[in-house]
This record gives sequence, structure tokens and C-alpha cells, in this order.
Amino acid sequence: MMSSALAVSDFAGGSTRAVAGFRPLSLPAILSGALISIYFLDDSVVLKSQLFILLIVVLLVWLLASGFTWDTGSEAWRMVLWCFALSYSISVTVALTVSDAVAINSVYPFLFICFCLRRPRDIRLFFYGLFIGLTVLMLFGWYRFITVDGGVISEHLLGYWGIKYTEATRNSDAITPTIVTAISIACLQQKQQLWVKVLLWVVLLIGLPAVILTYSRSAWFALIAFIVIFNGLNWRVLVQMLAFAVIVGAALMILQDFAVMADENAALLERAMSIINPEIYSSNISRSKLLIYAFELGLCNPIIGVGPGQFGTYVSILGYPELTGALHPENLFMHLFSEYGIASALSLMAVLGIASREGLRSRTSDQVISGAAIGALILWLQMNSELSSLFIWVLLGVLASVAMNRPHGA
Repeated sequence: MMSSALAVSDFAGGSTRAVAGFRPLSLPAILSGALISIYFLDDSVVLKSQLFILLIVVLLVWLLASGFTWDTGSEAWRMVLWCFALSYSISVTVALTVSDAVAINSVYPFLFICFCLRRPRDIRLFFYGLFIGLTVLMLFGWYRFITVDGGVISEHLLGYWGIKYTEATRNSDAITPTIVTAISIACLQQKQQLWVKVLLWVVLLIGLPAVILTYSRSAWFALIAFIVIFNGLNWRVLVQMLAFAVIVGAALMILQDFAVMADENAALLERAMSIINPEIYSSNISRSKLLIYAFELGLCNPIIGVGPGQFGTYVSILGYPELTGALHPENLFMHLFSEYGIASALSLMAVLGIASREGLRSRTSDQVISGAAIGALILWLQMNSELSSLFIWVLLGVLASVAMNRPHGA
């Protein structure tokens, strides 16, 4: 696996080549990154409905103007990509014939497939827009967290640090500062101008505490995984990450003592103790039941799944009445298995796994960063189901297209 001391490339912002002037495709590229970040901003139905239409149009313009190629990546990667496209398409088509409609978010994986087929032009500008948009969102989250605006203190201490804590935005509480922090760390290890390094350090020192304040275990694991994978799985980094985990654990113990003395902070104690105490409702035991139920549900129809949005319809039949109202198993691949079939789940994991491996084997820093990011997201998606997230599907598609891209002559 390559170390981070790689040739500097466009993705990391250290290219010696000047960024070309704004061509016609430049605006859709940077708008795609910025708008998909702002899409996390609020749970307003009006805002999201208007922004959704604009975002989809910009993404499609960017994709269609960039063209497609059927010669992307290795033969094995193309095979599993087409397997995912075919199996997922069949599941969605069958669902359309047996129900009145399929949720709009069932279309999102097709955008992922489109991005995998072609690396769009001006990919740097997409990540510039993404980084700027998520940084602004993170700063807005800090403002709301400090002013306790928009939520009660218990929501803050359960992972809400500034964005409204709702079904639509709750996971973005963790993913927003995690991505900002990860990009900052990656870019700081590349050659940068002094003012860029200072700016990245400022963003890093703002982003890392936000990741910790989310109290999202999956965010902690994903960030540590990114750092370790990006640095080539060397023992020095592993030891540093272990030391960091010890420090965080010690801080948690101190905060638990504080929480005992303040009724308002009881939620913090519950969240911290849920990591090791299976009797607490928000502990891993409920996630385990969701995963077991998802597996049994997938066995009901392993070929095409039980259909989009049907995850919670069999809880009583299969003997899990305590899971009534559950929407997903907190795991993307088990979610795909249960609702879309085993071929969709396994082929997607293969697509992402091969893309991550190929990116890490390359000799350009943009591909290595993308490979490490995909690896970290694979881990994160073991603890979060983002099947209905436009943001995650587009991000995975862009990262995969970068990781599998082969420079001319390679």
C-alpha cells in the first residue's frame, strides 16, 4: 500500500499546473459539490424540494456534458459494476410492478453507476465546492451548538451539534465534520502554500472537536480508518490512533462523572455508557437485532429482496415486534440484501472494495485519497444505512471514478 508521501496531484490541491479558466463545465462541477453540501442544511420540505430539483439538474448537466466510456477500470471491476446495475435494476423494476410507486431515493444508486462509468471533467472543482460547502455547514453547526439554537440540550449531547436532529439530517451531524477533517488531514500531508496550510490547520482544529462532539462511534472509526489506510497501515500511525482512542476514552469517563452531577446532561451519560452496556436502549444490542432481522428478511426473497421501503413490514411476522417502526438495519449492505437482493448487496461491496484497492495501489495522490476514503466509508456504512442519501451515492460514485481512473500511458 502506498504511503502518503506521493506525487502531488490535482485532488490534493498541490498541483504545479494552474487551474484552467472557468470553462462551460466548471460551473456545474463546483455547484454540484456546493449544492450537495447545502442539501444537508435543514429539514425544511420547501427548501429540500426546491434544492433537490436544482441539484439533480446540475448533476445531470455535469454528467452528460462529460460523456461516458464503457472502458472504465479493470475487467473485474466492470463485471461487478454491471452486475450491480443489472441486479438493482431488476429489483426496482419488479417493485414497480407490484406497488403504486417506488420512493424517489431508489434512483440515487443509478447516479452512482453513472459516475462510475465516467470520471467527469473538472473533478477538482467538485471537491473544492464540496469542501467549502461542508466547511460553511460545519461553522453554522458550531454557531447553533454554542447558542443552543434549534434543539434542546439532550439532543446536543446525543450527537446533535448544530444541525437539526431529524431522520433526514441526523447522520449528516457526523459525516459533515468527518469529511472536512479527513480532507484537511490528507491535504496537509501534501505540498501546499503557507496560507493554504494555515487555513487547513484552522479547519482541522475546528473539525476534529466537532467529530468528537457528535458522539458518533461510526464517525470516530471512519476517521481513524481513513488516517490509518491513507498512511499505509504502518505501526506508527496505529499506535498514534490507539493513543488518541485512550485520550478520548479518558475524556468520556470525566464527562460521565460530570453528567452524573447534572440532570440536564443525563443524555451524555446514556450515550457514553451505551457503548459498553447492552441494557441501554441506544446500545449495540438494538443494532444487532436489526441486523439479524435484516438477514432473516433477506432470506424471505434472496434474489430480488422484499422491495424498496418494505423493511419494517415483516417485523411481527418474523418475531421482532420490538422493532416496529424500524426503517433500515443501520447497515447499507444488509439494507440492500433485505430489500433488493443478495446480488445487489454483494456486487456493490465488490465494486467499492476493488475501487478502494485500485486507488491505494496507484501512484497519484488523488487516487490514493479516494481509495482511502472509500475504505473508510465502507466501514462507516457497516454502521449506517445511507440507501436514501443522495449525498452518499454521489460521493461514492465520484470517489470510485477517481480511484479507478488510469492516467494516459499507465
